[in-house]
Amino acid sequence: MGEQTRRSVGYDDEKAISAAITGRTIAAIDHEHHGDLQWSDEHRPSGGYSTLILTLDDGTKFVAQEADGGCACSNGCFSVEPSEGISRLIGATILNATVDEHKTDDYGDSAVIKLFVYVEGLTGAQELFSSEGTDNGYYGWGYHLFVEAAS
Repeated sequence: MGEQTRRSVGYDDEKAISAAITGRTIAAIDHEHHGDLQWSDEHRPSGGYSTLILTLDDGTKFVAQEADGGCACSNGCFSVEPSEGISRLIGATILNATVDEHKTDDYGDSAVIKLFVYVEGLTGAQELFSSEGTDNGYYGWGYHLFVEAAS
């Protein structure tokens, strides 16, 4: 296969996410867990650095990667945890994608973000993964999302 070209997509940009994956079939799902990050709190049940990779039927890779806010605390840090039973989506054709984001505290500093897909053969939205994190307004919000298209 040829070289991969990588572009960033906003974690909450439903239009761009849908454009990148709608009509494609999920060929493989990989969850890579890397070494420990410098921080740990209640939003980090895995204690490491996770990347979720969906390989689509045309060789495109749809990559969700945890964000590290870059400070000694948990500000700007958002996890990426695959949903239970995600493997049942292998072989499914994606019809649409939606993002659900809701604040989990009174100050709006913490949130849970979930990415859902609608696929042929299954009724309703199917959760791909969830992300939990926090920020105080200085270190960043949300996880990283990339589309790596085979050229």
